[in-house]
Amino acid sequence: MKSWKYGNPEFECDKLNYDLLKFAPWSGHRNFVYDFMAFFEPKTVVELGSHYGCSAFTFAQAAKDHNIETEMYFVDTWEGDDFTKKYNNDVYKVFSETVEKYYSKQNINMLRMTFDEAVGKFKDHSIDVLHIDGSHYYDDVKRDFEIWFKKVSEKGIIMLHDVSSDIVLGDIMGSHKFWLELKNEYKYTYEFDFSWGLGIIFLDKGMYKNFKSEIDGAKYQRLNNALDVEYKDQLRKNYFRLKDDDIYINDLLKQRDILNEHLDSYKKSVEEKDKYAEELVKQRERDVDEIKQAYEKTINEINENSEKEKNNIINDYENNKRAVTESYEKQIEEVKKNYENTIRGKDAYIAELEAVKKEKDELESRYRKTIDYKFNEFKQKFKK
Repeated sequence: MKSWKYGNPEFECDKLNYDLLKFAPWSGHRNFVYDFMAFFEPKTVVELGSHYGCSAFTFAQAAKDHNIETEMYFVDTWEGDDFTKKYNNDVYKVFSETVEKYYSKQNINMLRMTFDEAVGKFKDHSIDVLHIDGSHYYDDVKRDFEIWFKKVSEKGIIMLHDVSSDIVLGDIMGSHKFWLELKNEYKYTYEFDFSWGLGIIFLDKGMYKNFKSEIDGAKYQRLNNALDVEYKDQLRKNYFRLKDDDIYINDLLKQRDILNEHLDSYKKSVEEKDKYAEELVKQRERDVDEIKQAYEKTINEINENSEKEKNNIINDYENNKRAVTESYEKQIEEVKKNYENTIRGKDAYIAELEAVKKEKDELESRYRKTIDYKFNEFKQKFKK
């Protein structure tokens, strides 16, 4: 006969999500369920309600460490309820990442749906271990148990969480009240009262007796007590760390208030600067407008003066032109007259010269004739 062994497991999932797993309400049962898996080696495990996966990853860690060929189905909408409150898809994301990182080789099936939607996926008497940890209301727990009961094998085991008499949200949980009914109906039950309670129903008498003969329930109680001390110590440390954080945060808040004062002062300065800038802009616009008007006025005056100066210059030019033209024409007339007089005088002088030349020629001719006569006369005398 196989003996019950008490393991000392390391839950790898804690590396990724330590606080929300190790301090989860279910965490006190991790060592027991880890040893339970190693003892019974169930073929099929179905969990109704997984949340961040404290219980789910306990099943998975045991299957991984002991090489148990277990098909695991974790059913949850990962949307929360009245007890867990609504949570966003980060829960599902973290759960998926944990499976992928640490339990990818285990046969894990995540069914993101309601329990009623999932029940039709399983054949009757096909589940070896059913773990119910959904809604804690009496009617919901009873409904989950009754709908899924026929899916559990004849030698199956049903676990129910939250069966303790702890007060939650001002009242004892409905799951505790329903568990009291189940204990009266089923003979082979076992219960852990810590960590909000875990109730176990064995449908097979032999398996129950074998379990009872092997297990030391008090050992898990003591282990849980030790864990409580450890967790409380950790929580105490966390408390003082949070107190330190509060002091630091308060200091930051004071610095924030000081910063806000500076920001308010800066804001006022900026507003004054903006107002002054607006005035400067307006003044610049007025100055630009004045300069523009003065410029246009000057241009108009220049244009008017230029037109006058232009007309004056034209008039002066025309007057000078007329004066020069008249003077030039007058000079031309005088030159012309002088030229004509000169021409006339030259013609008279030439005529006079021609008359003198003619007279000279005549005199010369007479003189030559006289010379010739006297010479001939002399020559005649000399011959004689």
